Amino acid sequence: MIAKVRDLVQRNLLVKVISLLTAIVLWLVVMNDQNPSIENNYTIPIIVEDVPSGYKITYSDDHVRIRVKGPRANFVDHDSSDFKARLSLANLKEGSHDVKVEVICPQGFDLLEATPPTVAVFMDPFMEKQFRADLTVTGSPASGKTVADIEQDNAMVTVVGPKSAVETVASVVGYIGLTGNEEDFDLTVPLRALDADGGEVSKVRIHPASTQVHVTLARGLSKKIVKVNPVLGNPVSGYEVRNVIVVPAQVEIAGDEKVIGKLASISTETIPLESTADIKRTVRLQVPAGVTITNPEVTVSLDIEPVGQKAKTANPAAKADK
Repeated sequence: MIAKVRDLVQRNLLVKVISLLTAIVLWLVVMNDQNPSIENNYTIPIIVEDVPSGYKITYSDDHVRIRVKGPRANFVDHDSSDFKARLSLANLKEGSHDVKVEVICPQGFDLLEATPPTVAVFMDPFMEKQFRADLTVTGSPASGKTVADIEQDNAMVTVVGPKSAVETVASVVGYIGLTGNEEDFDLTVPLRALDADGGEVSKVRIHPASTQVHVTLARGLSKKIVKVNPVLGNPVSGYEVRNVIVVPAQVEIAGDEKVIGKLASISTETIPLESTADIKRTVRLQVPAGVTITNPEVTVSLDIEPVGQKAKTANPAAKADK
């Protein structure tokens, strides 16, 4: 029996092998004609995984465009939702990173291209920093009245946000409007975080976001115009300060005659000179007890130059302001 089977298999073996190969080739030709391999493009969202806590994270892209290849029948059975793109942030620390996009295709598809292949990720840790809540008075009270005292709650506040934003905050201020006020009053003053140029820093939060103030008005207080004296730190070795410009150069102060009569100037807070670049900064005035100033802030511009270098030509407009 076994011999008969072997004889049957081996009889005309070459013809049988050729016939089998011919059948396979014909089947492949027919299948390729009926279900050819084609390409297609999809734009799919990037799924972010392994996100660490305590960071403000920004991405250069949130979608990826992919080019895939597969049998035509596969494209009938699948759409873009069946393709996945993943971005893992595991073990990433503060700073900028280029992270590879991992694309997962359904069975039967080949990934030809992914654009972009990587995503730029910036990891910005959240931080908090304490600031004094400074109050600036705007406008003038009723005729004959001056500000005798301002009491405030929440003298210290906390600024919270991404490190890159918090580090640009130079001061926290609130504005008290006095236009036409005749009597003492209470007010809720919203607080704003400002950078060194006086612009508002919008990407941070202030806790608490406002402060309660009580403004005491009085008659009979004296007023006086005094010079503003900028107080400067020590410049970097090998550099010196030139062309110090203060705007305004003089301010009006009010208070008891015995107090303000002794004052010829009001000093600013110390301005650090830790850079070799020119400086323009809004700074607070050091207001003595018993003295009020409508606006206790001035802008100080400084030219920082190497020792011995010829001085820059002063800005005529800046001189005019001075």
